[in-house]
Amino acid sequence: MVMDMEKQKLAYSVNEVLQTTGLSRTAFYKLIREGKIRSYTVGERRFVSHQAILDFQLAHEEVAPELVPKRPIKKHRASNNTSGQSGNCA
Repeated sequence: MVMDMEKQKLAYSVNEVLQTTGLSRTAFYKLIREGKIRSYTVGERRFVSHQAILDFQLAHEEVAPELVPKRPIKKHRASNNTSGQSGNCA
């Protein structure tokens, strides 16, 4: 367990979170204001715990199934063959 703590950071700076998540600075601070990402400050520096990032990710992964269409999407065949022959060339 001690080895795991040495490898895992407990908290990340704002810039590290932005690099890791791909969020813009504006979107990141909006998520903090909305209470969707927990953070804390030490002096004037803001940090996000490793657990807070995982919780944010998990919460958004749980929402994802709602975005999946309820019925299968029909695939349309693209037919460029007008001669009636198969597409295999011998």
